[in-house]
Amino acid sequence: MGLKILTDSRVKRPLICTDSPRFPHPMHSNPKDLTSRYSPRGIQDKTDDISEHIRTYFPETWLWNLVPISPSGLGVLRATVPDSITEWKGQSFCLSDSGFGLSGIESFIAFKPLFVRPSLPPSVVRGERFSLPVTVFNYLPACLQVTVEVDVSNLFKVVPCTSCLYQACVCPDRDSTFQWDLTAIALGRRNITITAQARISGDSRCKEGSSSEAEIKDVIVSSIFIQAEGTPVDQVQNYYNCVTDDEPDSGNFSLAFPGDYIPGSETAYLSLTGDVIGRALDNLDHLLTLPTGCGEQNMVRLGPNVHILNYLNATGQDTPEIRERARNYLQEGYQNQLRYRHRDGSYSAFGARDEIGSLWLTAFVLWIFGQARPHIYIDPKETQQSASWLERYQDPRGCFENVGRVINTNMVGGVDGEVPLTAYVTASLLHLGLEKSAGAIRRGLNCLRGGYQAVTDPYTIALLAYTFTLAQEHEIRRELGDRLHQLAIRQDGLIHWERPGGDRRRLSLTVEMTSYALLYLLSGSEVSEDERGTATGVVKWLVTQCNPYGGFQSTQDTVVALQALARFAEVNYSLGGGEGSRSLTVWTEGFSESLEVTVESRVLRQEVRLPRAPATYYWTLRGRGCVYLQVTLRFNIPSRIEGNSFSLRVDAACRAGKRFDIEIGISYLGPMNGSGMAVVDIEMVSGFLPTESSREQLDLTVKKQQFTDGHLILYLESIRSKAEKLTVTVEQQMVVRNLEQALLKVYEYYCPENEASTEYHSPCAED
Repeated sequence: MGLKILTDSRVKRPLICTDSPRFPHPMHSNPKDLTSRYSPRGIQDKTDDISEHIRTYFPETWLWNLVPISPSGLGVLRATVPDSITEWKGQSFCLSDSGFGLSGIESFIAFKPLFVRPSLPPSVVRGERFSLPVTVFNYLPACLQVTVEVDVSNLFKVVPCTSCLYQACVCPDRDSTFQWDLTAIALGRRNITITAQARISGDSRCKEGSSSEAEIKDVIVSSIFIQAEGTPVDQVQNYYNCVTDDEPDSGNFSLAFPGDYIPGSETAYLSLTGDVIGRALDNLDHLLTLPTGCGEQNMVRLGPNVHILNYLNATGQDTPEIRERARNYLQEGYQNQLRYRHRDGSYSAFGARDEIGSLWLTAFVLWIFGQARPHIYIDPKETQQSASWLERYQDPRGCFENVGRVINTNMVGGVDGEVPLTAYVTASLLHLGLEKSAGAIRRGLNCLRGGYQAVTDPYTIALLAYTFTLAQEHEIRRELGDRLHQLAIRQDGLIHWERPGGDRRRLSLTVEMTSYALLYLLSGSEVSEDERGTATGVVKWLVTQCNPYGGFQSTQDTVVALQALARFAEVNYSLGGGEGSRSLTVWTEGFSESLEVTVESRVLRQEVRLPRAPATYYWTLRGRGCVYLQVTLRFNIPSRIEGNSFSLRVDAACRAGKRFDIEIGISYLGPMNGSGMAVVDIEMVSGFLPTESSREQLDLTVKKQQFTDGHLILYLESIRSKAEKLTVTVEQQMVVRNLEQALLKVYEYYCPENEASTEYHSPCAED
């Protein structure tokens, strides 16, 4: 088999390939280097039909397509080349009854005779002034008289460079740079349109071309994200309401800002789905506002996708598009999770950087892997090895020993650790369903039978009730269920469980234990009317705790809660034959909007922008069925230096070459010996990035680091009362003036209320 690429001379015409092309990451070469390999001589008479093309399409990869091959052995794929000037390399493979074939590698270079390349920082803060350098390349054999213009409408203030010219002579294989200073005045992602126009000069002295000569043009649209000053805040109100044709429902909600919010930063919107998991389905790749960079947190990329796919399969709503998207996230999460696997089959939060695997995390992984097997390939040898590793730590009574560090100790119940840990591992093995684990399951249940009666903690009771439900031990399940009902907290039709004393700071744990109770109610061989009624009250409470993306506080509570909510939606679907269309009308003075949910569109999220705040909005729900309503108000407030759980000190010292050091001192002030896993979130000053050598040094002291969206995220296993010192060196990459201060924050991952924050600024003098 072979791959053939056919292009026209400008490589902006349809691309024709035989077999199925697969293009890896392009080699983003310097445009100057490309001219030495491909010189487009004689092209000046062929450029008029591409002069108006606006370049906006810049993918990192291109053409991952399956192409059916005809009996003649020929397949044709036509595509338009992306707008990058770069070399593309492609390769195809073919599967047939005869076997597997792999082609050689073919390549081509995409270019434009006149090419514009702007340099923008990824984001700036409103009011900051930044430079916009624009480089123009000439790949023609003649000199060009080039004029460059920038169109920013009224979104930026433009200050021309006093020493710069915006018309220049650019000769063959040369470039020229033009520069503007911009000040951002509008928030959000904003476009900047850059246009370069030229006429071909008649001689080497670059006289301006006559009007009869062909005009050459390149237009590119680049974007930059303008952030508001201060710290973003989300205020979320969630409602789960059900109606019948005879009994419509109505209510109201209010939107209000604190007195110190930053004007212009506010947005408000209402979203509606006919399903409790619709919001999560819409955000399969972004369920948490917290980073997900360790072996525990990565599971949020696996668990929710598994549970949602199971529900969609059971209800016949798994469209090819949804199925492919969820399976891609599953596959990505599975591959990422293997990075945290030890050679003995165990898993830990930071993989090989931990001395030993974690019993709890290994069980957590197997819990999800067991349910993911119908959707993606999970290596059975690896899961069996992991299950065998768990069994090594089961004592003669059948109880499991806590091995390895669990970064979130609340995940295993926090009290009387042996019983909840054994319940969790046994439930995990039941989910996994390996025949070779039958003995370990039997011994685990023996351990629990001997210890469940002495348990008083509602978290452990809920987990035990679910475990014995999975094991189909009905008598013990009923006894534990009676105790759960006695411990339930009921208010205004909402039901949940929490630990005595109402430690609401541990909201993640409260969500988790309530979710286990919901799973107990819905996982029996039959779900009674009483259990279904109680479950509805539990769901109404759970959805009040959702974040704007359909997730919850952190990893474990999101995974368990979405499993429980998906199970509730599945049971409701199987028992709710009377569900029909329902409509919601929301209004306030000068505004009214109606949304309708049908049986076919119940997982579709509908969203409407709310035009005014502060304001009170009213709503009416009619029809037959249930809806999940979420109201989100977003705004910024001035960054506050606060926190009583950590002592946080930041100093910044300027170094040569537009570099400065961020010197951080952190110590724990809480009542324990130390914090749980802590995260240090360092927002970069606009235009600055951490140096590679600095990040290499950090690897010696932190468990893991990530750099994303202008934030350097550092993971520490724990912070003690003795001060922890960290140093980050940053270097200016883009010139930005009138710099705003940046926020530095430290918090406990599984209890983000335990935090401290402060601001820092660049100590280096601005140009």
